[in-house]
Amino acid sequence: MLKLEGNKLIVTLDGREESFTETELIGILRDYVGQETDKISEKPIEGEWFDVNPTEIDQSLFYEERRDTRQEGTRIIILEALAELNDNPSKYGRPFQVMNPENTWYPQRKLIQELEEMAFDIGDHMENWVEKGLEWAQRIANGESWKSVCNDPDTARWYRLINWKNGSIRIIGGATRKHSNASATSIRYYDYKNVRKNNSMVPSVVRYK
Repeated sequence: MLKLEGNKLIVTLDGREESFTETELIGILRDYVGQETDKISEKPIEGEWFDVNPTEIDQSLFYEERRDTRQEGTRIIILEALAELNDNPSKYGRPFQVMNPENTWYPQRKLIQELEEMAFDIGDHMENWVEKGLEWAQRIANGESWKSVCNDPDTARWYRLINWKNGSIRIIGGATRKHSNASATSIRYYDYKNVRKNNSMVPSVVRYK
């Protein structure tokens, strides 16, 4: 039961009344949101962190050529990412986590530059193509099927932004809110500039442990 008295909210919990000021409620909500944001998921889910352990990925899973063209395109990127890992283990061998934040500003548009800055605020930076390839490899190593990762429509609500090979920014995946049937490994082959505005994209955020 809830009731408002002056500037306080009175809540009845287990037959006992508790009163909260606006400041106290904001603090409780911030703590709750923080707990939700720190959840660890076995597969990427918006608002939750997904673990990637590059050195523990079974690289032999990606040696065999795939007959399906989408799966093969993803396999090639994964192999390139694994090559970067093998060549530079001090940079890419550390465990990290990936998270796609909730789009709380829709339908307002944001500059891509703002989304990049958001990634720095939430984690360490916006994910790059090597980390994305390792993320896909981790999903398959975790037991997800190639079809689920590469062919089935993406279940995410918003497109994700990553830093691409040439230093540009590209869109990854699909967006159910935009009625997209693209898979999670779909790559838009168009380089975006950070002055562009959009309301259907979020940064793919990385933080290292």
